[in-house]
Amino acid sequence: MALRAASAFCVLFLLPGLVSAQTSAPPALFGPPVAVPSREIGPNGEVIFKIGKETTPPEVITKPEPIFPEEARHAKVSGITTLMIIVDAQGVPQDVHVVHSLAEMVKPKKQDAARALDTAALEAVKQYRFKPAMRDGKPVAVKMYVEVDFQIRRKLF
Repeated sequence: MALRAASAFCVLFLLPGLVSAQTSAPPALFGPPVAVPSREIGPNGEVIFKIGKETTPPEVITKPEPIFPEEARHAKVSGITTLMIIVDAQGVPQDVHVVHSLAEMVKPKKQDAARALDTAALEAVKQYRFKPAMRDGKPVAVKMYVEVDFQIRRKLF
C-alpha cells in the first residue's frame, strides 16, 4: 500500500487586544508600521513594475522551443517547469530562475532527468525576446512567470 504525504497550511492571525487579558495596553507584536514599496528594484538597478491596470504586459516576439533532453525522453518525464523572469525595458529576459521544478514532482530516480528539463526551459526562455511592457507610453521592466510545458509526443511512423 502506497502512502501519500499530506501537507496543510495554517495561518494564525493574532489580534493584539486579545492576546493578553492581564495587561491594560496591548503588546507590540509587530513593531512600527513599515512602508511597503509599490515596485521593486531589479538586479541592474532598474525599477520593476507590476503588470496591471497602468502597466501593460510584454508581448512575445521570439519564442524558441526548448530542446527536449534525451535523458528526460528516455525516463519518460514530462510536465511543466515554471520560471520567474524580469523582462527589461528592451524586451530581454533577465534574472531567469526556476520557481517550480519538475524534479519536485517525480520519483527520486527520475529527478536528474527532470532537472535536465528545468535546464532546457531556462536556456530556451533566456533566448525569448519581447515587445517591452509599457507604462505611461514608455517601455518598463516587469516581473512575470513563464510556464514551459514538456510533453512526449509519439512518433506517427
